[in-house]
Amino acid sequence: MTDLKLFIDPYEAPYPSTVRELLNDTDKKKANICATVTPLGRCLLICNNHIYVWSFVKSESGIPHATHMELPTTGLKYSVQLVCLFNKSK
Repeated sequence: MTDLKLFIDPYEAPYPSTVRELLNDTDKKKANICATVTPLGRCLLICNNHIYVWSFVKSESGIPHATHMELPTTGLKYSVQLVCLFNKSK
């Protein structure tokens, strides 16, 4: 059996202030936290039944703004694989 090694180039992007506060104030042992970067250039973070979405592309102000939405409470854990983002056409 061979070992598979994955290498990921680091990409530094600032977190929105609401996401930083959430990560600092959340008990990591009890929380369901998952995140991903989408092909549309969006970061998506789910913490329990809250979802935060923001652009990881630098904006003029430097600090991105996150959109926060509360997900319905269910007995199931949410994951980024269950979320689909779309671009709204203008």
